[in-house]
Amino acid sequence: METIDKPSEPCAGSLSDLAKSVHSRRVCLLPVSQEYLAVELGSLCEVIKVKGMTTVPGMPPVLVGVTTCRGAVIPLVELRVLLDWPGASAPRYAAVVRQGGARFGILIDDIPEIQTVQCGDVPEEPCGKQPNRRSFLTGFVNVTGRKCARLDLSALLATIESLPARPVIGGS
Repeated sequence: METIDKPSEPCAGSLSDLAKSVHSRRVCLLPVSQEYLAVELGSLCEVIKVKGMTTVPGMPPVLVGVTTCRGAVIPLVELRVLLDWPGASAPRYAAVVRQGGARFGILIDDIPEIQTVQCGDVPEEPCGKQPNRRSFLTGFVNVTGRKCARLDLSALLATIESLPARPVIGGS
């Protein structure tokens, strides 16, 4: 049986520790084009290595294709398209996230980081110059000296749903 050592002072630091846990949240930092986008850790299902992708005709350019994960078809979102960010190479990973009943993958460059941020590090400042295309970036999170944009998955889905479909060449 494991024993727990008691602190020398009763409840030493416990209120402080409790306050920190109540006023902090865990985020996943998704690396995209040398930037990091923060999503709530509870939204992340898993990170997968993208080994194959199938394009789907007629989808908006931000939906670059689908892949399979544990037998389920997962649509893949390329945020670089929405953000006009450069893509140095083909993304190697996808962060599979869940928003409501939707499950989709966000293409990322590398394995994401998991960090704890204090609520005071989450200012509610607007982000982006084009609100119609960047309304899914809802502010910034300060993480270990880095300013990371917050990614609102609900707003991202609404943005994707509002995009026009890509024309199908040779279709009727």
